[in-house]
Amino acid sequence: MSRITFVRHLKCSRCGDEFMAPDISEYVSEREVRNHWMCSTCGYEVETSFTLSPQASLSPEIVEQFFPTLVIA
Repeated sequence: MSRITFVRHLKCSRCGDEFMAPDISEYVSEREVRNHWMCSTCGYEVETSFTLSPQASLSPEIVEQFFPTLVIA
């Protein structure tokens, strides 16, 4: 599995097919979201991460709306 930074149009580096949506998105921290992608054509897996600026950190209300099943211990 590869890890790359966030890009707008993510394409599979193995076959060139374009990814439509992540299979899994995880809330890593107040400012980071990590997405896991799998190519529907060849099965190649890619991980991307998106870091928000300090001024745009996620509020608990936003996190609950988009990640309702997330358990924070």
